[in-house]
Amino acid sequence: MKVSESGAEIGRVALDEITAVIIHAHGTTCSSALLAELADRGAPVVFCAANHVPRSVLMPLVGH
Repeated sequence: MKVSESGAEIGRVALDEITAVIIHAHGTTCSSALLAELADRGAPVVFCAANHVPRSVLMPLVGH
């Protein structure tokens, strides 16, 4: 997974090293390909609201 800010790459993480993703910032962009790859690896994705409270959870179907 590549992490960028204002178009500049600020980090990368191997998908196999990710257990879960918490999306906490407004304006975050993720591709459907990334979400599918995370699902294939069993990693849930949590989307938080502006008040920092979880609003939605994307869970893989396999294994749950």
